Amino acid sequence: MLDRDSRWRCAGPAETDLRCRAEWRAALAIDPDSSTALDSLSQDLVDQKDYISVIALLDRPGNGRVRTSLQSLNLGEAYGATAQLDNSAECSARA
Repeated sequence: MLDRDSRWRCAGPAETDLRCRAEWRAALAIDPDSSTALDSLSQDLVDQKDYISVIALLDRPGNGRVRTSLQSLNLGEAYGATAQLDNSAECSARA
């Protein structure tokens, strides 16, 4: 579904969410630096409280890639939820 921020987001039954996340991962397989895919997938994972997956997705940006504000906020939230408070504060300060 396209939300008011003009980006695709998963919104529906769990089966639909899984398919949606699979599509974002497929997009990242083609373009690992796609900010749209990284923003959307990380937000969907935060919405599902899958913080370990958010950290795995965003912890180390690729060569030359800079995290967007949304990616930094999502990563900071994931660190906070997993009691990695120093990392959380660092990410939040960058956002």
